[in-house]
Amino acid sequence: MINYSKLLKRIDVNELSKLVSKSTIERIKVGTNMRLSTLEKICKHFKVGIDDIVEFK
Repeated sequence: MINYSKLLKRIDVNELSKLVSKSTIERIKVGTNMRLSTLEKICKHFKVGIDDIVEFK
């Protein structure tokens, strides 16, 4: 299972909403899968590594 709680703690949802769609934000909140390209986009924009925002359980 993928957990995005690190992302939500690190990056404000309002800032995130400028970069990704509302449906992607909902996916983040409930912990469902999203495209790797979307994760890459978030990482590049906020200058973080994937391990800074995603936890695999």
